[in-house]
Amino acid sequence: MKKHLKVYYTNANGLYGKMAELHVLAELKKLDIICITESHFSDDFEEAEIQIPGFNLFAGNRDFKLDRTKNGKVTSDKGGSVIYLRDNLSVVEKSHDKGIDSTSVVIKTDI
Repeated sequence: MKKHLKVYYTNANGLYGKMAELHVLAELKKLDIICITESHFSDDFEEAEIQIPGFNLFAGNRDFKLDRTKNGKVTSDKGGSVIYLRDNLSVVEKSHDKGIDSTSVVIKTDI
C-alpha cells in the first residue's frame, strides 16, 4: 500500500459529457480515489460507458424525484454519486443510501 493517497472530489452537475476530461485528469494527477456528486446517472446506464481503466466503480443513482416546493412542483430528479477507486485498493464494504443519495466504501489499509 502506498504511503499517500491522492483524493479528488467534485460536483459534476452531469458526468456523461465530462468522461474524457475525467480520464485525462485521473492519469495526469495520478489519482487514487475520485468522488463525484451530481453524476445525474439513472439506473439504466451502462457501466462500461463511465468506466475509467485501472479503477473500480461504485455508483449510486437517484431513482426518485425530490419535491421541495409547497405547490407540489418537482424541483430535482438528478443527483447521484460515484466513487472511483484504483484497482489496487481493497474494498471491505460498500453501500448506497438512496434516502440521502450517497455512496460509501470502506477501504482496507495497512495502518
